[in-house]
Amino acid sequence: MAEKKYVQTEIVIPEEYNHETRVAIAQDILEEIRERAKRGVGIDSSKREKTFPAYSKAYTQSLDYKNAKGTSKTVNLTLSGDMLAELDLVKDTKGKLVIGFDPGSDAAGRAEGNIRGSYGDSRGSKAKARNFLGLPKEVITGILKKYPIKDRQKTDENVSKSKAKQQAAKKVARKDIDADF
Repeated sequence: MAEKKYVQTEIVIPEEYNHETRVAIAQDILEEIRERAKRGVGIDSSKREKTFPAYSKAYTQSLDYKNAKGTSKTVNLTLSGDMLAELDLVKDTKGKLVIGFDPGSDAAGRAEGNIRGSYGDSRGSKAKARNFLGLPKEVITGILKKYPIKDRQKTDENVSKSKAKQQAAKKVARKDIDADF
């Protein structure tokens, strides 16, 4: 089972935010992490810099890769889409968001393997690591600017937009599930 320290991260935010605003901020953070991962960008990089090491030759020749219809050697952590889909807000409290994965889930194991570069090896490898769980401080600061503490109207507008976006995403997900049956 994955340890929480590898599959969850705390993000400190101002204590003045209420629960609704914390959830909206978390959704923006989660969306940004997913978008950066799709571009191959991890925590310790600028928005444009690709940081994830390439897939190994053995992996690109594996049945897992071929069954997932992998064609690109560019790592973006979305081969099946399952892992990033399970990334979520785990907990929000005054001044803090915890994002990540349920430590017992399959996605947590995959996330830990990517974050540590372990892929089943308990030691891990910095050369193989693809640390995507979090954002640089300046990106978080940019997200928080959408929710100014001293401008409640602007904050409420952005919270409403976030809620609408979440509801639209849930509708799409439900349609996808219904289409499968």
